[in-house]
Amino acid sequence: MLCESPRVKASFPKSHRLDLKSARHFLYYRVTTETIVITVRFFASARDVSKLSETRIELPVTSVADDVLTHLVTQYPAMKALRSFIRLAVNEVYVDPNFRLHNGDDVAIIPPVSGG
Repeated sequence: MLCESPRVKASFPKSHRLDLKSARHFLYYRVTTETIVITVRFFASARDVSKLSETRIELPVTSVADDVLTHLVTQYPAMKALRSFIRLAVNEVYVDPNFRLHNGDDVAIIPPVSGG
């Protein structure tokens, strides 16, 4: 069945129209599911565990630096042993675990390194 509204120039099926309740649900869903994409770079033993030098991950828009580690531990369980020793740098600056991330940030995973 086609929409019979005189204000609509094109004919749309009624199934494609949104009522107010659906529109509110759509807006709520869109706001609460926004994400950011960040680049994660692995160094030293973190690189050995992940077998990657870098990757891109998608996180909720409200993510903090520590959420990167939580995400990585789920993907690479062996990284759990390193978690308490890892330092995080965002855009080449060391940050606290509660540092708020933004879309496009570059996060470095830096485990303890020894050498001479």
